[in-house]
Formats: sequence, C-alpha cells, structure tokens
Amino acid sequence: MIKIISIAVTGAIAGALAAGVPLFMQLEDSNHHAELLMLDKTALEQEITSLENDLADADNAIISANDDLDDLQGKYDSTASELSTTKEALSIKTNELSTANAQINSLDGDLANARQEIEGLSSEISSLNNQIYNLENQLENANSEIVSLNTDLDEINAKYPLEDFPDYDTLSVWVKAHVQPIASSLESWFSHALRVQEAGANDGYYVSAFIYVSDGYIFVLNSALVGDMLYAWDPEDSTIYEWWEGGR
Repeated sequence: MIKIISIAVTGAIAGALAAGVPLFMQLEDSNHHAELLMLDKTALEQEITSLENDLADADNAIISANDDLDDLQGKYDSTASELSTTKEALSIKTNELSTANAQINSLDGDLANARQEIEGLSSEISSLNNQIYNLENQLENANSEIVSLNTDLDEINAKYPLEDFPDYDTLSVWVKAHVQPIASSLESWFSHALRVQEAGANDGYYVSAFIYVSDGYIFVLNSALVGDMLYAWDPEDSTIYEWWEGGR
C-alpha cells in the first residue's frame, strides 16, 4: 500500500514540474493528497480488519456448521441404520402377515367345509331322530299288540285244550245261539261255517267246518262230538243231524 502511495506522490510531483507549478505549492498539494491517501488507507485497513473479523466469524460459523453437520451425519447414519432395521423387521412382519392371511384363508375354507359337514350331520341326525321316533311308535304299537296277543293267548289258554260238548242239550242251545244269515254264495256260506267254528273255539269247544258233496249236491256243514256221536248242522240252520257214531 505504501509503495502505491509513493508512486502516486512521485507521479504528482513530476506532473507539477511539467506544468510549471511552484514547488512548495506542489509539495503542499502532495502532502494534502498524501493525508487523504492515509485516511483512505486507514479506512481500508479498518475495512480489512472488519472483513478479517467477519471472515473469522465465518470460519467459526463454518466450523460450528461442520460440527453440526457431523452431528447430523451421525444422527442420519443412526436413523438410517434404525430405518434399515425397521425395514427388515417390517419385511419380516409383512411375510408373517402374508403367512397368517394364507393360514386364515385356509382356516376359512376348513371352517366352511366343517359347517357343511355339520349341516349334513344335523340333517342325518334329524333323519335318524325321525326314524327313532317312528321305531319307538312301532315298538309301542308292537308292545301294545303283544299285550293284546298275550291277553288273547291267556284267554285261549283258559279255553284250551278244546273239549267236546258235554251233552246234546248243551250242543243244541249253542247251535241255536250261533245261527248265521243266509249266504248268497258258496264262499260266503263257507265263511259262515268258519265263523261258527271260531265261535266254538272261543267258547272252548271243538267245532269243525267242512264241505260235503253228495249226488251232485254241495253242502257246507259244521260238526261236533257229544260222547261217541258226531253231529252235523248247516251254519245257517239250527237243525242238528246225527252224522255217525264212533268217537274219535
């Protein structure tokens, strides 16, 4: 900076001499000009000092910013590591969730199949319950029929073994009490004879029913023994005939 001022002063003097200005005036101007330059120098030096201070502050700010940046980089690195770990954990959880969803879908299918099977079994159970109900009714009816049959058997056992009529009068009274209506056909005539036979069994007597053919005529008859005499009669008539004698 001083070298620059000296050159300026020398140049000013040389210019003044060349112009014919008195030397003391030229010197005074030069001093004045030098003072101005010194003021400019001082101002420049102050500005330089201020700039150097600002530069120092900027350097400190840069250092602080670098420190902050280092901290931020550390935090970033830590956060990045945590994020990577979180991503890995998220990936694992996502896979686990996918597996769980697949299991849930499978279980839903199994549950639907189980429900269908339950519905089928319920229907079968309902059908079986109906069968059981019907069988129970049949069993109840069978038991009632058994009771009825046992009652009939007791009544039959009370009348069996069947016996012959003890005498003719008893036979005659009994025949008159069981005369059947006139039949319209041979079949109904014979059914009347069977009815008389059944009535005899119910009363504990041997009574037979048979068809007898003689000289081209057909007869439907009932018969019973009194002692050694076999008697016969038309189930639709109370007249009794001696058929033959000889017993059993």
